[in-house]
Amino acid sequence: AANAYILASCGTPCIFYKHWIDCKQDIKAMINARQLAGITNTSNTTFNAYKGNGYNGIMTTGTKTSLLAIVGPNANKFEVSNAYAEILNGYHYRYFMPKTANVAWVDL
Repeated sequence: AANAYILASCGTPCIFYKHWIDCKQDIKAMINARQLAGITNTSNTTFNAYKGNGYNGIMTTGTKTSLLAIVGPNANKFEVSNAYAEILNGYHYRYFMPKTANVAWVDL
């Protein structure tokens, strides 16, 4: 979940080598989603804290589209607007993009 949060945020992310080895396919998919949205170190991120509900959401606007990340132990319970499509999910995280985004996504 921490890697999902970091990779969905603006800035220049850094992943621990051990995490890369242990979760390579998930992290690759997160990096692909980040690149697809066009997120860079100058993108805008809105941090939304949902304390007490077991999840936290962030929305980052890239050059191509937005990426919404929900992280935390209750991420799967968070209801997202019908305007978004889930593109990734895993242990304590979910990624969404707007259905209006002009991008193609395939979850490997």
